[in-house]
Amino acid sequence: MHTPMLPGSACPYRTGELTRDMLTAQGFEITLLPALTDVDQVDDVAAVAEMRAALAAAMTDLPDRSRIVLTLRDAEDYSSGEVCALLGITAVSQRVILHRARATVRSRLETYFTTTGEAYARR
Repeated sequence: MHTPMLPGSACPYRTGELTRDMLTAQGFEITLLPALTDVDQVDDVAAVAEMRAALAAAMTDLPDRSRIVLTLRDAEDYSSGEVCALLGITAVSQRVILHRARATVRSRLETYFTTTGEAYARR
């Protein structure tokens, strides 16, 4: 496993203030969701695009650390141990951060899709 280092430093970066740019500079590719594949219908493409936009909006206001942990675990499929080593946090902290981030995103998505469903029903 590759531990990120500050430019010009011999020590792993451990303050927990890793940003997307720093991770990318260290060779980690961070994406919100995998690329579209096997979408056959125009409606499916539109639904996936809507879901992506809603997910991106739900993640926008998360604190940086929460967004990074959520992305690494759920989108990039990193293990708990890898995330802990990468960010220099304990397993307990990682679980708490991940739980809170998922709960926040879930709540925002529920609100979005409930509101969107009500808008379609009124048409």
